[in-house]
Amino acid sequence: GILACCLTLLNIYLVSRIEESPSHSRIRGMESHTSNCYDKHDCVQQLEEAKQATKMLGYTKNARNTGNAVPAEKSSKKNHRSPNLLFIMADQLRYDALSATGNSILYTPNIDSIAKDGVNFELCYSQCPVCGPARTCLMTGRTTEHTNIGSNGNIFNANHTHIPCYDKILSSQGYATEYYGKWHAPIEQALGYNNWITPAGTEWWKYGPGMEREYKYYLADNMPPVHLPGNKNSKGMQIQTLDKRPYKTNTLDSRHGLPEGVKKNVIQCDQHGVSTIPRTHTLTAFQAKQCLEALDRLGQKNEPFSLHLSFHSPHAPMTPSEPFASMYDPSDMQPPTSISDPMENSPYRQANGRLEDTQYADPQKIKYMISNYYALVKEIDEWVGEILDLIDDLNLTDNTMLIFTSDHGEMLGSHGMREKNNFYEESVRVPLLIRFPGRIKPGTVVDDKPVSHIDLFATIFDYLGLKKYASDGESLRKFIDGSGKDEETFAVSEWTPNAIGVPNLMIRSKRWKFMCPCLANSTVMNALYDLENDPNELNNLLGKNSKKKRYRGYVAQGEVMKNELVLWLKKVGSPYLNEVKMRKVLL
Repeated sequence: GILACCLTLLNIYLVSRIEESPSHSRIRGMESHTSNCYDKHDCVQQLEEAKQATKMLGYTKNARNTGNAVPAEKSSKKNHRSPNLLFIMADQLRYDALSATGNSILYTPNIDSIAKDGVNFELCYSQCPVCGPARTCLMTGRTTEHTNIGSNGNIFNANHTHIPCYDKILSSQGYATEYYGKWHAPIEQALGYNNWITPAGTEWWKYGPGMEREYKYYLADNMPPVHLPGNKNSKGMQIQTLDKRPYKTNTLDSRHGLPEGVKKNVIQCDQHGVSTIPRTHTLTAFQAKQCLEALDRLGQKNEPFSLHLSFHSPHAPMTPSEPFASMYDPSDMQPPTSISDPMENSPYRQANGRLEDTQYADPQKIKYMISNYYALVKEIDEWVGEILDLIDDLNLTDNTMLIFTSDHGEMLGSHGMREKNNFYEESVRVPLLIRFPGRIKPGTVVDDKPVSHIDLFATIFDYLGLKKYASDGESLRKFIDGSGKDEETFAVSEWTPNAIGVPNLMIRSKRWKFMCPCLANSTVMNALYDLENDPNELNNLLGKNSKKKRYRGYVAQGEVMKNELVLWLKKVGSPYLNEVKMRKVLL
C-alpha cells in the first residue's frame, strides 16, 4: 500500500512537471533538457529515465510486439474541434517507385490505398531536389530564395530563416504537433514541436543526440554491435556507417571484395548490400514505431494534432534487411533506358561524379541498386499499412487529412547517375498522394497539372479550415475538385545560385521542360525537352545540338517557357528576374 501510494505521488509529480515545463523540446513525456544536461550526465541514463517515466505515466507495450508504447486504457472521446493532419514523407523516393504510379515490379498496396481513397498528383515536383532545401520549402510554402536555405549546410546556421513552418502555425492554433524520424530542415524550426527532435547529419545538437545517435542507443539495447574481422560469420561483410552494424556487400559496394571490416572512408551512397539487422529493429521500423506510439497517444485526446513521420529510407545506405532484401532478384530488374546516355548535349554531363563513378552506368551492376531500393520501399509500405490500420482502429480516418510524398527522387542509374541534385524527372519528380474522406473524392487523379511542394502549405490550411497564410504556392483544392481543370499550370524547381556548371532553374508544363542558369551571361547551356515524345530526356532541343537550325520552332517554344519562368520569378520576387529575362534561349 505504501509503495502504491508513493508511485501515485510520483506519477502526479511527473505530470505536473511536464505541464509546467517549457514548451520547446521534450523527451517523450520528460521535461526539457538543455545542452548543460548532456554535458553533465550520461545520455543513455537520461533515455532510460525517460522510458521509466513513460511506464509510470500509464503506457504499456502493445499487442503487435513492435515495441510501441500505447496507453493502457483507451478513451472513447473522439470529437476533435478541428481535423487532424498526418504527414508521411519518404526520403529520396522517386515518382515511379510505387505501383500506384505505374511500377509493374514493386507492389505497394498500402501506400496505393491512399491514392485509391484520395487523390494522386502524377506531376508533382520538389521545389529543390536535395534534402534540406526541399523540406524547408515544403514546410514553409516558400522558395529557396525566401527561406535562405539553398543547401544542406544552411540548416545548421542558427536563425537562418525566420519563416514559420506550417506546424508552428498549427501549434499556435491549438494543435498538438509532433515530429518523428529524419529532421533535415532549419534547426530553429525544430524547437516548435511538443516532442524531442533528432536532426539528421549531426551527432549532437543543443538539446541532445541527432537521428543517428538516437538510433544507436536503440540498437544498443536490441542488437549489440559485432566487430569485424574476427567473426566466423563475417565473410563478405562490412560495417555500415549509419547504423554501425554488419551488412553483406554486393558488387556495387565500394568495399566489395576488400577484407572484412576494412577501415576505409565511405559515404552513404557507396554502401550496397544486405543488412544483418532484423526487420523489427531497422531504422525504418524504429521510426515507424515512434509514429505509432505518438498516433495512439494523440488520437485519444480531444485536441487536434499534426503528426509528421519522416522515413530515412529509401535514401542510402541501400542495405535492406530480410525478408525484403530477397523479394526482388537483381536479375529481374530492368536498367533504365537512359543509363548509356552519352549526354554530349546535356548540362549535367559531369554532374554527381558521373564521369568518375562509372559503376552507376553499368547495366548489370545497377540491377543490385534497383533491387535494394525496391526492398527499402517495400518495407516502408508495410509500416504505412500498420499506421493506416491504427488510424482506423482509433476511428480517426474520417477526421484526418493524410499526405504522403517524398522530398525528392533518386536517379537509380538514369543517365548513368545516382542520387538527386538535378532537374531530370527521376531526381525532381515525386509522388504526392492526399486522402481526406468526405472532402476529397476517392480515386481522383490529377495527371495533367504540374504542381510543386510549395503548394502543400496553402493546401493544408485550406483543407483544415483555417485562415489563409502568406506563401509562394497555391492551394491544390481547385485541381482536386475539378474547378481548375481548364487552367494551364507550370511547376518550377530551383537549385542553389552558387552551383557552378549546372542549371539553377527549371520550369515544367504538361509537355515541355525548360532548364537554364540564373545569370544572363552564364556559359551553362540551356535545355528544352519534349516530354511527350522524349520522356527519358535524351534529346536536348537547345544547347550544342548540331541540328538546332532545324529546330527554330523549338527555340520559339523555349522562349515561351522562359517567359513563363520570368512571370513566376516576378510573382515570387526573385532577385534573378532581370538576369533570366535578359538571357538568350539559343546561345
